[in-house]
Amino acid sequence: MHSHGFTGSHSNIAKRLGDELDHAIAEFMRVERIQSAILQDAPSGIPLPDGQFRIMQAAKEVRIAFALYQLAVKRYRDFVDDGIAPIPEKEREDQ
Repeated sequence: MHSHGFTGSHSNIAKRLGDELDHAIAEFMRVERIQSAILQDAPSGIPLPDGQFRIMQAAKEVRIAFALYQLAVKRYRDFVDDGIAPIPEKEREDQ
């Protein structure tokens, strides 16, 4: 996750969080397409060890991308709905 230093006007913070959410959605969709292509490419029956690794790796990337998407949604909703600005990464590390 990038340190954004969420300071500035309400609209500036909302835009940066919206951009973060857009990026998270795009990344999730990208890795889902890759996973789908890998699964379509897998032979029927029991996949070879390399095929299993590719499937497991793609599934892991989808899970990570989905978790980052969920985090981006939460950060965006917390700010838009409740006015809670995200704590910059540097400050979280110091806590």
